[in-house]
Amino acid sequence: MNSFLKCTLVAQAGAAIAIALSSVDIAPAHALAIDTSPTGLTNPAQTIDFSDLAGEAPVGTTALTNQYSSAGVTFSNLYFVGSADFDTISFGEFPYKDSASAFNITSLSNGMTTVNPFSIQFTSPQTRAAFKIYSSTPTVTFTALLNGTPIESFTSSSVTNGPPGEYYGFTGVTFDQIQIAVGDADLRAAGISSLQVGEATPVPFGFTPLPGLAVSGLLCGINRLRKRFA
Repeated sequence: MNSFLKCTLVAQAGAAIAIALSSVDIAPAHALAIDTSPTGLTNPAQTIDFSDLAGEAPVGTTALTNQYSSAGVTFSNLYFVGSADFDTISFGEFPYKDSASAFNITSLSNGMTTVNPFSIQFTSPQTRAAFKIYSSTPTVTFTALLNGTPIESFTSSSVTNGPPGEYYGFTGVTFDQIQIAVGDADLRAAGISSLQVGEATPVPFGFTPLPGLAVSGLLCGINRLRKRFA
């Protein structure tokens, strides 16, 4: 085998290894809580704000279940508030009303009833998700679960007197459900909005590889120069 062919084969093998390594998406070494983040996820694959379904129920509430199943997300113990109820006195008990939110409130026309905990479920495991939340009491506990088993959990404070502003969630851990529980006050109402899921364009770790032939030629040339001046 002549030296040029040998050099080319070695270079191509090195290029193949470099390309394989460059395509690996390195995840964080440990789970990170997204706690009162002003922006949430960087470049999410999708964002659900519920505004397209808001006001569908003229009175009372409608359960939010599989309306977003095509996006890989389902819900439990969350509801749409009917458009007529956004003007009722009963909603005045809640700190803020927002048609682009989903609530853990089952009824307003006949008095406010809340359900805790409530959940966001994913049809396939996720490694990152975030959403805005506001509540009647500031203490909220967030738990990431996988196949029903708690993986990570943290307790924080949410907005109680205005529109949702900060994001909460998880990154760097695999989960298929996020469970949210509002604190132990009598009225444990909450609203969530702007659910962000996934990564739109994963950035490869390391450099962007050149085409295999170009890499081969480059490495071969370097090897020749090294031998010439050795």
